[in-house]
Amino acid sequence: MCGISGIISLKNRPIKNLKSKIETMTKLLVHRGPDYSGVYINPKKSFALSNNRLSIVSPKEKINLPFTKDNNHFLSFNGEIYNYSDLKKKFKKKGIKFSSNTDTEVFWHHLRSLKKGGFDKLNGMWAYAFYNQKKHKLDLGRDLLGERHIFYYLESGNLYFSSEVKPIICASNKKHEFNDLNLVEAWRFNSCSNGRTLIKGVFKLEPGYRLTINKSKISKVKEQEILLKKWITFFKRDPSDEEVFKIFKNMIQTEVSLRVPKDVNFFTTLSGGIDSTIIASSINRAQKKTKTVYAYSSNKQFKTNNDKYSEIELSRLIAKKYKLKHHLTNLGSPKKIINRSKILAKNCYEGCVDPGLINFSGLSEYLKSKKIKVGLMSEGPDELLGGYKTDIEAYRIDKIFSKKDKINFASSMNKLNLIKNKDFKIQYKPFKTRVTHFSGNDKFLKLIINELDKKIKLNSFNDVSFRTQKKYSSLSYPQLRALNYINKSIPEMINMRKDKSMMMNSIEPRFPFLSKNIVEFLISMPDKYRFQKGFGKFFLRKYSEKYISSSVAWFPKKGMGYYAWDNFKGFFNELKARKVIKNSKLFSKNLFKKGAKLIIFNKNVHKANLWIAFVLAQTFDCLEEINKKKSL
Repeated sequence: MCGISGIISLKNRPIKNLKSKIETMTKLLVHRGPDYSGVYINPKKSFALSNNRLSIVSPKEKINLPFTKDNNHFLSFNGEIYNYSDLKKKFKKKGIKFSSNTDTEVFWHHLRSLKKGGFDKLNGMWAYAFYNQKKHKLDLGRDLLGERHIFYYLESGNLYFSSEVKPIICASNKKHEFNDLNLVEAWRFNSCSNGRTLIKGVFKLEPGYRLTINKSKISKVKEQEILLKKWITFFKRDPSDEEVFKIFKNMIQTEVSLRVPKDVNFFTTLSGGIDSTIIASSINRAQKKTKTVYAYSSNKQFKTNNDKYSEIELSRLIAKKYKLKHHLTNLGSPKKIINRSKILAKNCYEGCVDPGLINFSGLSEYLKSKKIKVGLMSEGPDELLGGYKTDIEAYRIDKIFSKKDKINFASSMNKLNLIKNKDFKIQYKPFKTRVTHFSGNDKFLKLIINELDKKIKLNSFNDVSFRTQKKYSSLSYPQLRALNYINKSIPEMINMRKDKSMMMNSIEPRFPFLSKNIVEFLISMPDKYRFQKGFGKFFLRKYSEKYISSSVAWFPKKGMGYYAWDNFKGFFNELKARKVIKNSKLFSKNLFKKGAKLIIFNKNVHKANLWIAFVLAQTFDCLEEINKKKSL
């Protein structure tokens, strides 16, 4: 894992203060690559590229950064190519010689020989900058599932790019400001979508895309996309459960094995639930040599429906079964929580304001002290197989309306006992069912933000995208919903949350369930594999029942636990968040109504809105400080 940053003049002209600008950007990304870094500036001083490295593949081996073998093509790479050994063998057969054992060198050769569809040969995650000096051509790219990120900003004919937003706004010349519309989107959905950020003019490259700067022109091309035809065809022939189990077992074992690092210590999260246990069992089978693998669980007691096991007891048994070294975690002392939250809040320019940031930043802080560099995470199945309450309810509602569109909507809601449920927001239109968590955000935002209705219409982060409905006409509503998760919330919220919270302490997250092959396989599954007997993720429950244990298969969804949510009022008293919000200039913006602060301070305000107000206030004030320094 690494940090990328750079600047290019579109017209190939010298960039003023280029050296100091790139040095500033490099320093601001040290946490992403603390092991060593390098900077390249071309002779014309019209281009600069830096690379901070977190050494994981062949960590003791040093290579020049940015990487080049011909002094013409320069690569800054953030990510991992898991099948680089296989690719390397193919290159060697062509007579290519290698000077290192890194995946960076393999990736450099791959980009040099890249042809249409070439990214599908890669199994990995990546964000990269690849510069051709003779042509003054720059390519920026991002992986299909959005595990890695890259941001860019055009100012006065110069394009700034980086793994994070802060280096861009600090190095660029002009003062920056919040985009009000994107702020509303971040508040409603915990993140910004479709390449947007909180900062006007600063964008993130969408998953699967490549941005090219060539001869003063900027073009964007989609290099990868989800391809479901293969597995849709497979499931149409109605295979046996045994056959589906076997394929999945081989898939997940392969993907976990590829992601187990050979040269550094690593960890996995272990909740006692289905997803994390599948990862744990696959890690156990993947270990060819005796190596300590750390498993981390929440120290909060959760009980199952039969009150037989707590989360801790079950996760401890699983860790013992699969020979993992088990640890219990918490957020740490109130002082540590305060400091960590402030650091996070000041750097949320991309729009990710999810409270889960606190949990995983605390975990990464502890892991850093133990010299652990990599984590295998279990995200993905909930989104792909309907693991959330909202997915189960959306499926129930959609089944009703798919049978008869003229059924009275309100009557149906009453039958489902959902219209009175304060935890959900439900909307119906022909061919579109939307069910989302409702924590009071919409109602709350209408009270504090001017012209909210107009702004909401322009934001569709959580809506199922039916622009692809014609292309995927054979898909059911739950399949389309899963596809929407992959296109929006997984890359821009879930993966962003892990990247921000873990990489602040130089810990690389890896996601076996989010390999392209597994994603396409799970999305293609018919609804019977998702929902049965009132449960979501039914396929994985039956799989776990067969291969792991029935205790795990039917264990309620818990995850790592949201400590900040559990004690939110006390947490915020410690933080003195109300004082931060009160003093912030953010709520003086015309976007907000005059009484916005009073409403935020209402004792009945939802805790989610307190957190988001705190984060956005801190981020806004930090931006104001950066702008102030530019005025000096």
